[in-house]
Amino acid sequence: INSKCGAFHNLDSLPLSGCEQRENNHQHKLNQAKFHTLMTDYDFLCKLLLVGGTESGKSSLLIRYTDDVYTPETEVPTIDDEPSFKIKKVSLGKKLIKLQMWDVHPKDRKNITGSYFRGAQGIILVFSLYDQQSFEELKSWHREIESDICTSGVKKLMLGHHFKKEGKSSARVTSTEEAKSLANNSGYMYAEANSETGENVQESIGNLITEIVKLKEQASNPVQDDHDFVDSLGSKSGQSCRCVIS
Repeated sequence: INSKCGAFHNLDSLPLSGCEQRENNHQHKLNQAKFHTLMTDYDFLCKLLLVGGTESGKSSLLIRYTDDVYTPETEVPTIDDEPSFKIKKVSLGKKLIKLQMWDVHPKDRKNITGSYFRGAQGIILVFSLYDQQSFEELKSWHREIESDICTSGVKKLMLGHHFKKEGKSSARVTSTEEAKSLANNSGYMYAEANSETGENVQESIGNLITEIVKLKEQASNPVQDDHDFVDSLGSKSGQSCRCVIS
């Protein structure tokens, strides 16, 4: 009650502070993710994290994979530098997999162990093949991932992105051999892709999903060997995930 005029104030109508608004956004996104998790029209739920520096172009890569369109990094909407997520269903043989893909903002890396990222089964570490700093940052990202969230059940992909930020040099600075060596030594799969043209985007992420589902299958059926798994999913001939519902 306002002692001078006797008026009641509705506390719900008072403007929120920046911290309170951020917490509301945080809870709203978690509620959205939980809603999608409860929808059980799939065989597996797979949670993937895309991490990398501001020069990596990972947001454009995510949109190309989920929506099959190219969106320049400068046009990707962000809210308070918080992570965003997208949902996509893919088929792998007779299995239907629902993907929950989180785009981790570099400023949020200190919270990578938080509720956004708990339970991830796959990590895609993205860097630009045209930016030296982006490549050099991989080691610090790797250290944080290994110390904070990775377990033996998490599959990891290091993805060299053909991404050229406006105003930067158009010359490639990291060779395939150099990047692949770092990936192999760090326990990552390795691939290269181009979000602008779409080249190898579906295939590289699809191969990661194949490995994740393979691990899930083996965990639920320990006696099944690799040969049987490949045959059962129809991927022996090189079949990878394809989108069936966006």
